[in-house]
Amino acid sequence: MNGRDGGIVESAYRLVLYLYPRSFRRRNGDAMIESLRDRLADPRYRGCNRLRLLGLLIEDTWSAVWRERRGAQGSGRGGWREDVRFGLKLLYRDKVTTGVATVALALGTGLSTVAFAVVYGTVLRGLPFDHAEQLVHFERANRAEGFDSLAVTPP
Repeated sequence: MNGRDGGIVESAYRLVLYLYPRSFRRRNGDAMIESLRDRLADPRYRGCNRLRLLGLLIEDTWSAVWRERRGAQGSGRGGWREDVRFGLKLLYRDKVTTGVATVALALGTGLSTVAFAVVYGTVLRGLPFDHAEQLVHFERANRAEGFDSLAVTPP
């Protein structure tokens, strides 16, 4: 590793650390930079692509930042089960909103199913006639009488 690659990776990592809350950066920022320097100096990572290593570090940092910021906002560290329990409690508490949301989801699902069925039945599958490609639609326009378009059927 040359010094330039390490400097670029370290500079990029310092930018990523700004995602953490300020209090966390003050407590742990220097230790995290030292950990990065140790990892860059480790012989196991000597032949590793520096951008790939930076991507892995950013991915790890992002998940840790997410957990740290949630903790800083006062949302407990109980995980997804606590979140689901809290959501169900809110739904149970406000029954009108829950009902409206449920009806809206049901109507949206039903209407999109009907729309897809109509499009499938008419456009994608074709008409249920023999030689449907031979069906013709005629229109006639009579601007003198005020008709821009008038459907005409053959006798």
